Amino acid sequence: IDPRMRKRFVLCVLSLLCGTVCTAFVPFVNLYAEGLGYSAVVAATAASAVMAGNIGGKLLFGVLCDVVGTWKAMLASGVCVFAGLLGMVLFSRFLGLFLACAALFGMSYSLATIAVSKCAQAAYGTELAKRFTGIHTGITCAAGAVGSLGIGIVHDALGSFVPVICMIAAVVAVSFAATWITKAEVEKKQ
Repeated sequence: IDPRMRKRFVLCVLSLLCGTVCTAFVPFVNLYAEGLGYSAVVAATAASAVMAGNIGGKLLFGVLCDVVGTWKAMLASGVCVFAGLLGMVLFSRFLGLFLACAALFGMSYSLATIAVSKCAQAAYGTELAKRFTGIHTGITCAAGAVGSLGIGIVHDALGSFVPVICMIAAVVAVSFAATWITKAEVEKKQ
């Protein structure tokens, strides 16, 4: 990687971790809901709410990218995902709110899929994006695999998904900060 691009590359990797780590938690949402005392049917509904957020989030993210730009769309989606994560903990005893928060959390899929190519294009320009999109996709896939395994290990060690969700929220905060810095750097160079 060109030394001039190293900082931007690292910032983009950090920006994209949000979607990667969040989607690694998705298979555990129904287990989290059952651990809260909800029935298997409600737990499956929570997983379905995440998938509804997935669909709506991708549509909204695409529109936001066109209207306000990639960086602001990533920031807005990050806020929604963060709110959804924390809401699944804070409102876990209020089913309607819990499901709404699960849907907000589902918006993380846009940050794990569409954002990869949009981030690369916004950070590097169209020509270099052709090279970096594949690299970022590989990194996010590897991070997702490690993240999913890590989530299981942390849960087994601590006996709860709440610490896992708090750690994921911390990753979302780091990603938000990295996106903010990348946005400022890209805009400064233009």
